Amino acid sequence: LNMLWGKHEIIPLLLEYRGWRKLQSTYTEGFSKILIYGKKYGKVYGEFNQMGTDTGRFSSSNPNLQNLPRDSEEIQFRRIFCAPDGYVMVDADYSQLEMRLLAHYSRDQNLLDGFNAGIDAHTSTASVMFDVPYTQVTKKQRQIAKNINFGLSYGAGIGKLAKMLGTSKEFAREMWELHHSKYQGIVKWKASVLKQCQQDMFVRTIIGRKRRLWDIHSQDPEVRGHAERQAVNAIIQGSAADIAKEAMHLLHKKFKNDGLKILSVLH
Repeated sequence: LNMLWGKHEIIPLLLEYRGWRKLQSTYTEGFSKILIYGKKYGKVYGEFNQMGTDTGRFSSSNPNLQNLPRDSEEIQFRRIFCAPDGYVMVDADYSQLEMRLLAHYSRDQNLLDGFNAGIDAHTSTASVMFDVPYTQVTKKQRQIAKNINFGLSYGAGIGKLAKMLGTSKEFAREMWELHHSKYQGIVKWKASVLKQCQQDMFVRTIIGRKRRLWDIHSQDPEVRGHAERQAVNAIIQGSAADIAKEAMHLLHKKFKNDGLKILSVLH
């Protein structure tokens, strides 16, 4: 439907309906059942699965606490979660961890220069791509750069990037090639990852955890292309998962050592 945007006046209405219906079925109806169950015990326990994804990132279910829609004037699902009396909720996150890992692995000078200057990674990427001062980067340029950066981290291909940008594959390819022309360090690193993966048929995360990719030698170009994208994705996303889990462990340990009474998702 997104690809048909502008073709007919009913398309945006269908997309809006689909969005509201998803919120109703997943959150309004789904959470109502969970909250009724929770009243008996006073708490709602989500499930956090340590190996719920191929890269090793946490996944969450019953309910999915990692995929709550952002609060707005119309939607305020996050407000139904609150800490018990005497407690506060603590939220900790790394700033653009995947992009920092990409800079760490690729040693791309443009990427490193942006971080060293303290510039937002997506603004910095747009500045380099479109050859404009970072103070003059437009919202549209930053959005294009942001989608490409996420595409690099998540192993997206041209088709996926086109959907993320809401454009044709031709435009997505043009932007992808423009980015690659300015970030040769990333291009060379990706090539080295694929070469090593073709030899070993696996890649390693920052702590040495393996992700095997048997399809790296597939005769089917589509299957092989997917494995090639996953090789890069597994290193960046997998390493981010490793760092996040270690940080959670250290934070949990520090809270206990400091004598703070905690209710942790690590229990």
